Order: sequence, then structure tokens, then C-alpha cells
Amino acid sequence: MKIFSNDYQSSIPGSGIMAHGGPPRFAINFSGYLAKKCHDWQGLVFKGGSDIEVASFKRLYSKQRKTLFELSVPTKSIHSVTHAKRRLSSRRLLVKEISLVKEVLEEQKPDLVFLNGFSVTAWILFEAARQSHLPVAIQHAGIFAREIREYADRFSPAGRQICYQMERDTTKYAEVNIFLNRFSRDTLVKLLRVSKIKGEVIVPLPRPDWLDRRAPKVLGPRRSLESGLIIGVIARWDRIKNHPAILELAEEIKRTKLPWQIKSITKIPDGSANRLFKDKYKRAIKVLPLVNSGGLQKFLGSIDLLIVPSRFDVSPTVVMESVVCDTPALISPQVGWVSEYERAGAGKWIIDFNRPNQVIKRIETLFQRQNWPALVKFRQVVRDKHDPEKVYRRYLDLFKQAVV
Repeated sequence: MKIFSNDYQSSIPGSGIMAHGGPPRFAINFSGYLAKKCHDWQGLVFKGGSDIEVASFKRLYSKQRKTLFELSVPTKSIHSVTHAKRRLSSRRLLVKEISLVKEVLEEQKPDLVFLNGFSVTAWILFEAARQSHLPVAIQHAGIFAREIREYADRFSPAGRQICYQMERDTTKYAEVNIFLNRFSRDTLVKLLRVSKIKGEVIVPLPRPDWLDRRAPKVLGPRRSLESGLIIGVIARWDRIKNHPAILELAEEIKRTKLPWQIKSITKIPDGSANRLFKDKYKRAIKVLPLVNSGGLQKFLGSIDLLIVPSRFDVSPTVVMESVVCDTPALISPQVGWVSEYERAGAGKWIIDFNRPNQVIKRIETLFQRQNWPALVKFRQVVRDKHDPEKVYRRYLDLFKQAVV
């Protein structure tokens, strides 16, 4: 099969960009799996910027069953959608970009177009595929409508409605709509008010390959409450990851004079925006640079607890990475692992982070024990349900069914 997909800068050989986030990592790992199975991967990397005058297209890389293209999209084109003054047809607003992608689809003749994550730029590929009468499969790695609500101030009222319709279109046209869990599927249905999703199926996120090399241990605390806990965070610097809640927890820890410390792997953007908050965060929390998988393993092995206070997160990989590395993870009710936690009997590891004093009390209660059988059970769920070979084979089967 020849599969054409939206792709990411981190997939470009020699780019020096680490893959952060589910879709970029999925693109690298899944394209490698497909090559081993003698299938071709064609990735479309989007490049945007205010310095780009007109949309353009070029080939970036081609070797060993993997080809990468780049579509340059002017910022003004994206803003014509997100900042629209009235509800217009997105097909008219992005006609140039759609036309360029249609040309390459007609030239390459892929068997299927796969949307690995969704955005305005990914929709360009979706619409080009639809106009070219190609089957489409989409992985709803995140829920675009939920992200729009979180960043509502960056969209005009009409722009929000246009983007909602973009995502709604995928549920009607795509042959396969893949959700990572029931949580994300139900969120999309509620926000977009769709009654039926074409070809919907739930396929869990694959765990990173390096987790298979970790020898399982009995989950238990490394340090005691009295000697001091090290609490870890691994999160992009954005609203959804809820860094304000992390700061509030750090300040409550300091106020109550607990011998605990929070370490956060994140990249705080430069600039004057939210300067006061950034300065307070740096003073209260030890900020560490981004790391590769090796550095991630070391970090997870050095902390006593990982917290994931996200306002919304479909299936953060870091949760299974943490627990498999013998470090418990405390998550918010808006994280997609909730149902898996509850089925494993780990419901006490779910808490609303809006009340830092209650979070502290929960941590104190949990760390009075010396082991956590429920998290051991959850770890086994990760090993059974999230096996990469099983997940990728399922994707390939779904693609073959869509092409027939």
C-alpha cells in the first residue's frame, strides 16, 4: 500500500527536532513499521509563517519507502479561516493550498490518505483527498473542537464555527474514524453534536518501543513523605497542560513547609507575554530542558510521582511511560486514561487539581502505603492493550478494509 499522511518537522532526517507529542512520535514509529512490512509512507510536512507570501510545494526527502513533501502555507491563509469575519466556505478560503495538495495526490496516486492528528492544515489534506475521491482514515489524536474552546480568544466567532465544521466533516466523510479511547470519542460527539460517526473504531495508542526493554518492578515509593518527595512534570507549555495548577501546587507545598520539590520538563517560551507568571513558575519549580527517550527514562527513574493535571488530554503517552518505569502517575479527570485507571482499581490516582490542598492530602494518603497493586494491574493493561505490533497491525487492517 501507498499511504499519504500529514507529517511533522521531527520526521525530517537531520532536522535536529525531537518528536514531542503523540502525532509526531506516531508518524516516526508507524512509518518505520510500514516500511518493514513493505508499504510506502508519504508524509506532508506543513510550514507556516508570516514571511511566506504564497503557498508553495516541494519534495524534501525520499529514501527507503519514505518520502516527505513540504507545503508552505502563509499565515494570512490560516488567519482567513481562524479570524474570519463571517462564516464562509473553507474550501474557498484555502483554494490555493487545496489545489497544490490535489496535484501531488494525483501525481503520487496513494491508496489511502491518513490524517495523523487534526488541525486547519491537516484539513487541507483531508479536503484535497475528498475532492480526489480517495479513501481517508483519521486518527483523532486530539479533539480539535476542545482545543478551540481552550484557545477561543485566538479565533473569531465565525472562525470557530468554520473550524468546528471542518472537524465535523471528517466524521461524515472519512472511511475510518479512529479514537484512542471512549473518552475522546464521547467528547467529540458532545462538542460537535454529531449523531453518527462513519466507520468509528477505538484503537489504543501504542506504547513506545523502549518500554519493552524495561524490566517490570513492584510499584512502590522511593522516598518517604518525611524525607521529601520529588514530584515530576513533563508537559508542553500551553493552556491545556494546566501549568497554573502546577504552580499553585508548588506554592501550597511551600506554604505548608512540606519537604517536597517539583521538577518540570518543559520549554518556557521567550518574550514578555505572561512574564510575571513565568518568573513565579521558575522560582517555585525547578525547570529542566527537553530530553530524548534516554533522558526521559532517567527523569522518570529519579522522581517519586508524576502529575498530569491537564485540562484536557486524550491519551498522554507519559502516563504509561511513567507507570512502566515504576513511577506512579496522578492524573486529572480530564485525562483519557481515566477509564483504564478505574478498571484497574486505581481510581484514587485521579483527582481534580484545582484544589492544591486536596491534592496534597491525596498524595499523603497514597504514599502512606508501600506498594500499589492497582497500578501494577494498570501497567499490565498497558503491556497487553498497547503493544505496538498489535496496534500497528490493527491500523494496517483498517486501511486495507477502507481501500477495498
